[in-house]
Amino acid sequence: MQFYCHCEGEFTGRNCEKVNCKVLPCKNGGTCLDIDNRSFCKCISGFTGATCQGEIPSITKDPQDTIRLEGDDVTLCCEAKGTPTPEYKWFLNDAPLAESTSRLRLSSLSSDDAGLYRCRATNEFGTILSSEAKLTVVAGGGDDSCDSTPVKKVLTLPPGCTEDSSGSNSIDVGTCSFAACIKRNQGDASSCGGQQSTRQCCSPASRSDSPVTCGNGEKFNIQKVTSCACAECTVPDMVVRGKVVDPDGNPVKKGEITVGDGEKGYSTDLKGNFKFPVKSGTKRLVLTVKDKLQGLLEDTTKPFTLHEGQVAFYTIVLQKKAPAIKFQASQEQNFPLGGSGGKPSFVDLDIPANAFLTTAGKIYDGEITANIGVIDPRSQADMAAAPGDFSAIDDNGEEVMLGTAGILRQAFTDANGNRLSLGKNITVRIDAEQLNIPDGVTVFPVVPEQANRSLGEVWSTAS
Repeated sequence: MQFYCHCEGEFTGRNCEKVNCKVLPCKNGGTCLDIDNRSFCKCISGFTGATCQGEIPSITKDPQDTIRLEGDDVTLCCEAKGTPTPEYKWFLNDAPLAESTSRLRLSSLSSDDAGLYRCRATNEFGTILSSEAKLTVVAGGGDDSCDSTPVKKVLTLPPGCTEDSSGSNSIDVGTCSFAACIKRNQGDASSCGGQQSTRQCCSPASRSDSPVTCGNGEKFNIQKVTSCACAECTVPDMVVRGKVVDPDGNPVKKGEITVGDGEKGYSTDLKGNFKFPVKSGTKRLVLTVKDKLQGLLEDTTKPFTLHEGQVAFYTIVLQKKAPAIKFQASQEQNFPLGGSGGKPSFVDLDIPANAFLTTAGKIYDGEITANIGVIDPRSQADMAAAPGDFSAIDDNGEEVMLGTAGILRQAFTDANGNRLSLGKNITVRIDAEQLNIPDGVTVFPVVPEQANRSLGEVWSTAS
């Protein structure tokens, strides 16, 4: 007697092991692949699940730094996208709060409410934490959050000149902190807290003239700040400056720079320099840089943490592209990689025969052109050109730092230049002795975009 599996409509195969893509098609841009007696959906970045039906949560709006006076109210806001719709949880100084919506309303503020707030968005496919937002609660019953008493600022008069009242050549003219401030009941308690489009600063509210007499008989007045108060001040854009170079330090001329998801674009000048403004209060910036003029260098993506009021200059290094390699898809391949600067290779890449798929999901059997680059962790020049910041998000949505055992960049095209994807696993073998990896340390791949067997950069990291 023989037994057969009767499959539900969305599955097929001898043991109902395949997804029936006609009945249950891949969603959200996923591609249905039928390989080695199994079918599955290959999902694009940010999506997962058997049919790519789930969107991993991502933060679309972080809570903002906010200042309020003691006794006032405030609302902090956090927004995330994902499928299913994420659920929210708020934290104060990493301690959980009861609020479970995207808006956190705080009333009659006290010093106990001050601290670092952030939200966590979760659905069945993942968790993400927002950036921290600092809530400052200014004590006292004043009309604003500023100290009305000026801070000390000593000014030295020209030689031979003295202040009439003190007879001194050095005068405390006073100044204000120019720190961000808020007036009593000014913030709309029902709207999201954060900086105003025109920021307010602790600024001079009153001044007085003090006579000065010089040895040559010349007289003039000098102004002293006598009180401070909260008033509008100009919020200047933060300016990001830097330079893009190749591994030899040569400038990358007319390099293309895109910010974030590509909503803004800039370019380097003939000396490789760049400069552009970003909105005040920006905490994190992600730049993608391309060698558009000559095309001899690898693209890279670099994240930077910005600090308001800090002047910073960033040097971005682009790695040279590896020479193209041609081989037949029907033959197994082994490529020893690494070994920059005279060092021996530290990694072998094994590719099985018939491992590549066309965009239609069929096995490709023609000639392949491969561009395989490697970033050698033993080389300072290579590490300077490494994309990313060697961090990841753990199961709790927290950022954790990673060590690296090298980065592979892979691009495979057919005879007509069309991109190919992997239908089989490739093997990456790392020489632990060359990288001084101690016994007991696990090395695992971190694949970008969370896609099945995705091409591009493969991060081999040590934990």
